[in-house]
Amino acid sequence: LTLEDTRVAVTPLNGMLRLAGTMEFGSRNDDVNDIRVEAIRQAARQSFRDWGENPTRERAPWAGSRPMTPDGLPVIGGLGTAKNAYINSGHSMLGLTLAPASAKVLTDIMLDRSSSLSTDLLARISPHRF
Repeated sequence: LTLEDTRVAVTPLNGMLRLAGTMEFGSRNDDVNDIRVEAIRQAARQSFRDWGENPTRERAPWAGSRPMTPDGLPVIGGLGTAKNAYINSGHSMLGLTLAPASAKVLTDIMLDRSSSLSTDLLARISPHRF
């Protein structure tokens, strides 16, 4: 679910709801911004009936870097520097969503099986494109 007016994403996670907001590109600072956290809390209070001021099971806010690539595509494939070194990363905010499909692609690459993806698409997500 996305609260479009406030740009807050709501996803189920471990039997709870995870609310996520703003992204900052290019920063190496993973400090939690209290103003942004309060904006997410306010969005929840405005959007969900009976949310309340202090939800009983609220976890500590956290911030972290996203595995993003310059071209926005994931990086999936063998690294080439070692026969048994592979990567499956760069999914931005869609890691959990794309995990099953990208795991299947990487499994096919690792086992040298034909892929359901075209050769062109495999080249576009290859780590050798950089």
